[in-house]
Amino acid sequence: MNDPEIPDRALTRILSDSLRALGVLSFGFLDGPRLARASRGIPARIAASYGLAQARGAAVTALHYDTTGSPAGAMDAEYFRDREGRRLASLGWFARDHWYRELAEILDSVSRAPGLGPAGPRAAFRIAVNSRLPEKTLAVAAGLGPVGKNTLILERRAGPGCVLGVLVLPFEPDPAEGTCPPATDLPDTDSPGSDCGTCDECVRACPTGAVLPGGGIVRALCIQHWASVEEPVPKEVAGRWRGNLYGCDLCLAACPRFKPGLERRAAAGRLGRGLEPAVLLEAGDDELRARFRGTALGLSWIRPSLLKRNALLAAASWASIRFD
Repeated sequence: MNDPEIPDRALTRILSDSLRALGVLSFGFLDGPRLARASRGIPARIAASYGLAQARGAAVTALHYDTTGSPAGAMDAEYFRDREGRRLASLGWFARDHWYRELAEILDSVSRAPGLGPAGPRAAFRIAVNSRLPEKTLAVAAGLGPVGKNTLILERRAGPGCVLGVLVLPFEPDPAEGTCPPATDLPDTDSPGSDCGTCDECVRACPTGAVLPGGGIVRALCIQHWASVEEPVPKEVAGRWRGNLYGCDLCLAACPRFKPGLERRAAAGRLGRGLEPAVLLEAGDDELRARFRGTALGLSWIRPSLLKRNALLAAASWASIRFD
């Protein structure tokens, strides 16, 4: 139970100040009723694992990652080579540092901020980053931005170049303390592109036609989908792979709301803009697991065989790429 002498608005302000101090400049708060509405449809097992039945609100955050350099998949001769002139299989901006871990550590630190003790026990704060919660739905409800045609959150300050995180709270936050006003009506996040109007830049930028003109993604045509799935890649996708190892930034970079050139470095897990395919193909599985431990490619479901398959596709794709 909260200390009655510490009002929820004061606790929210402590949380808000802590987020800003740690570099999270875009966040919104959901009070109890808004969180309940945005959480409808979550399976009971998942809701229970994040303590939603006991939660009194949530902080929804967007951490913008470093977007310096060329996007993955760009037709850029310089981008596909390292300093020694060797071609690299490219990594998406979101995978060059371990931004998910960075945001999770920030939210953990924020939940321990001095002054939040009266809100409840530390275990009452739950962290969700790259999780089973509908983080995009919660982000829209918290006012961070709409969902674009490419199914990414178009965050109101710097566009879609961000990762999302949720801190489930044991007190009811004051939505007025967020950097974004919460949505008065819960938008239909199942209809991507509702705020895009006639803009189709992401549609035209996709090399495989995965982004639909009316909004949404055809997973069977999405390069990033196949970079994450260890199944035979369709010929129409493999033929337009464009040097990718993991991640494709083209629909993101084309968005008029995206702000490129944002400089930021995660605390750890740095991989850089790409990796040399030959190094991946010659390494043993245990060596690769050790190499990527603590990085965005060190997740348990990203197997060495998947990375090697992607490296082969990247190397094969260079023959069909015209470098400007």
